[in-house]
Amino acid sequence: MDAPKDADYVDADDRKGYPSGSCVNRIFNSIFFGSVAGGTFAAVSAGFSPDPITSSADRLTAARTFVGKTSLAAVGRSIVGPSIWMAAACAAFSFGECTAETMRGKRDSMNAGIGGALCGLVMGSIFRRADLMASSALGMSVVMFSVDYNGPSLEVHPIETSARTVGEVTLPFQESDALKDLRAKYPKYKNH
Repeated sequence: MDAPKDADYVDADDRKGYPSGSCVNRIFNSIFFGSVAGGTFAAVSAGFSPDPITSSADRLTAARTFVGKTSLAAVGRSIVGPSIWMAAACAAFSFGECTAETMRGKRDSMNAGIGGALCGLVMGSIFRRADLMASSALGMSVVMFSVDYNGPSLEVHPIETSARTVGEVTLPFQESDALKDLRAKYPKYKNH
C-alpha cells in the first residue's frame, strides 16, 4: 500500500512537514515517535508522583512493614502501558490518513479527518465504551481536519503576522504637506 504518486509534493502548494513516503514507513515512524512520546509522558508522570510506585505484591509487604519503596519493575510497567497506547493511536492515525490518501487519490485535509477518527477510536477504546469511542473519534476527526486545513498555527493570517513580527519594519510616520500647513497655521495645537 503506497501513497499516491504526488507524495513528494513538489508543486507550489508545498506544505512543510507533510509526510511523504510509503504508508508502511509512515506507520512505523508514527509507532516510534508515539511510543517515545507516550513513554516520556509516563516517565514524567511517574517522576512527579509523590507516592511510591509498587505492584500489588509489594503493597502487601509494604502494608505489613509500613515501608513503601518504589519497585523498578512497577515503574517499567507504568511506563510501558501509556507508551503502547500512544504508539497505537499514532499508528491508527497514520494508517487512516495514508489509506484514505491512497483510496481517494487526493492529498487534502479530509484524509487527516479520517485518520483522526481512527486515532480517536483507539484513544476512546481505553474506556471500553462505544459512546466514548464515538465521541472521541468525532472530536479527534474535527481537530485533525482543522489542524491539517489551517496548519499548526492558530493565527488567521500567519504570513502577514510573520512578516510583521519578523521581516518587515514599518517606516516612521511622516507628516503630509497639508498637515504641516495646518500646524503652522494653528501653533496652539502644534503638539496635539
